[in-house]
Amino acid sequence: MASGLCIQPTCRLIWDGNVQNLINIDPHLWIIGALTVALHIAMRRVGALWAILLSLPSTVLHEFSHFIVALLLGGKPRGLSIIPRKQSLPDSRCRWILGSVTFYPTTISAAPTALAPLLYALVAWSAYQYGQSGILYKYGGAGLHWGIIVVMLLAGLPSREDFFVLIKNPTSTVLWGGAGFILLV
Repeated sequence: MASGLCIQPTCRLIWDGNVQNLINIDPHLWIIGALTVALHIAMRRVGALWAILLSLPSTVLHEFSHFIVALLLGGKPRGLSIIPRKQSLPDSRCRWILGSVTFYPTTISAAPTALAPLLYALVAWSAYQYGQSGILYKYGGAGLHWGIIVVMLLAGLPSREDFFVLIKNPTSTVLWGGAGFILLV
């Protein structure tokens, strides 16, 4: 058994591509995934105020990761905003921008800064794997434990603007993508 969270003795933490084994994935992963998707959908369906309040913790983490990575890699971050603002679109619609980081993208800093929030997936995985033995689980219970994992997963979702940074800086994207490929192979 790979985790203390498993209910079935043959459960797996990762899907191996075999559809038959999909039902053997740890049930807690299904619950965490369902909560994450449900919260993401709910944020699109509730009013703007509730969506902003629900997404505030993950927005703060998301933008903070961009800021820190840009700072560490010489992207010279110039602004960090977590104050939501409405942006008018050309077709008379509007959208909310929940946060932003302004930085100077270089070959070294652009791709890692754009993808920095993905690091929260690792944090969420660690919280999932080792969280039951931690103080948060002990005193906050499973609800707080799973809540933190869901917030981390939402914080780790790259935004549309994050992908635009990758597209606008192909040298950085290819450089870091190649380095990642070499490290993984």
